[in-house]
Amino acid sequence: MKHLFFWTLRFIVLPLGILLAATVVVLILLRLYAQHKTAREIRITDSRGIHSIEKVKLGGLDQWIQIRGEDRSKPILLFLHGGPGFPQMPFSHLNAELEKEFVVVQWDQRGAGKSNSWSIPKETMKVEQFVSDTHDLVQMLLRRFRARKCYLVAHSWGSVFGTLVVARDPQLFCAYVSIGQVADYPESQQVRYQFALDAARRDQNEKALTTLRRIGRPPYPSFDQSDLLEKWVSHYADLSYPNISRWRMAWWALESPAYSWIDLIKIPFGVRYSSARL
Repeated sequence: MKHLFFWTLRFIVLPLGILLAATVVVLILLRLYAQHKTAREIRITDSRGIHSIEKVKLGGLDQWIQIRGEDRSKPILLFLHGGPGFPQMPFSHLNAELEKEFVVVQWDQRGAGKSNSWSIPKETMKVEQFVSDTHDLVQMLLRRFRARKCYLVAHSWGSVFGTLVVARDPQLFCAYVSIGQVADYPESQQVRYQFALDAARRDQNEKALTTLRRIGRPPYPSFDQSDLLEKWVSHYADLSYPNISRWRMAWWALESPAYSWIDLIKIPFGVRYSSARL
């Protein structure tokens, strides 16, 4: 028995440990190279430019923003990310061209990315609080850059409260740009469920049918049920554009100079926490 233990340790556990350690080291080195390459490609050298990552107080809670632009006198563009809880900041380098014409502000909303923490009061995870946080941030940016108005761009979940923000204070905005505007979420979930169910029936996919019947029709009390529906909707969706894999998204986030390893780890936790409460 003792001989077997040492054999297992020597020929199985030890090689696996070395392989794992080597993989981690390679990943760290690859990420350092990718971050350095990205930072070099998007660097802002003009003295008129601005590039910073800052902590701000919104609604009594510390939250994080990134401000980048080649000319600080250009119009402000505030981006409201989707999710809920899925930050855009670690992917902002993909849209660096915008920084030539705007001062682009990426904001990790409460519960998302850098702004995710155990100290967030659960009762504040409401649409109305996000409307208030956005209003506070807009006012803060306008004062700082001595501007009268800014552009607001909202994606998916961000469009839920982004629409309310511009409807209540239209005088603060040059324009509102919506990407994947949410109109009637409960109704859209019902349509998506029926689409997945009908497609699974035509395909005679017993695995999909079993899952869909088990979770039933929305609304869902848990994030996991909603995630299962999205899995089968995506499986049967006839996309007219290439579907981006999670691995590709993960690599883009790893390339980001704006995010630390801890920030990256926070992303999935923030998505789960925010989606469960919103």
